[in-house]
Amino acid sequence: MIVPFGAPTVLLFGVEESPLAKAIVLIIGNLFGIIIIVFSFNYFGNNSFSWRIVVVIAITLVQLFRCLHPPVGAVAILGVFSNANLNFILSPVLIGFFILFVRAIIFNRIFKDKSTYPVHRI
Repeated sequence: MIVPFGAPTVLLFGVEESPLAKAIVLIIGNLFGIIIIVFSFNYFGNNSFSWRIVVVIAITLVQLFRCLHPPVGAVAILGVFSNANLNFILSPVLIGFFILFVRAIIFNRIFKDKSTYPVHRI
């Protein structure tokens, strides 16, 4: 389990109508973050400069491509912290977010009527 799954889970299951809960935002936003991590390791190594540059570049890219995803900075930091390589792009990040997105679609279709949402029964 990686930390940046928390915010997307809240967005996908709690406020699925949000522009931040779209598939393009979730997958492409995190993809940019992971690609920047791998690029940073190849050119800058794992140092304090690398930590700073991955977050700045990742956030800049998602804003430029209009796929802003709040935890993209956390994904970038996690990748630097865990010395991410190309395998990190596919698993756990992309596969994990794809599975999360599919489960959210199923969940939201089952509970389409907001009056049957489990949270409202409490």
